[in-house]
Amino acid sequence: MTISDAGILELELEKVQSLLTKAEHSLQEDGVIPSSSEIESRINKLCKQLPALEPEDAKRLADQLPHLIKSLDKLAVIIRERKTDANSTDKTLITKASKAYQSASKYKRRF
Repeated sequence: MTISDAGILELELEKVQSLLTKAEHSLQEDGVIPSSSEIESRINKLCKQLPALEPEDAKRLADQLPHLIKSLDKLAVIIRERKTDANSTDKTLITKASKAYQSASKYKRRF
């Protein structure tokens, strides 16, 4: 690969990091889980093209990967926490709905 290819991959790596940062903010602010397809396809592209770089360029870019992995791990933790919170909220709502239904049933029987 040429140096310009390494530059393109470096820009791609920056774009992936930016997407991960935006996804993290979205999860923390709105609780919305963003689509991961763009992130996934960009990471796959990086993983396929990184080995074809010149050794110096590959090392330079590979040194940035642990930061990317930390970001992915952080996202996974946030998603797990959100999912646990959502399940807990769902159980609470189901319990409340069940109690309300039982109360309504008792009330209905009186008339």
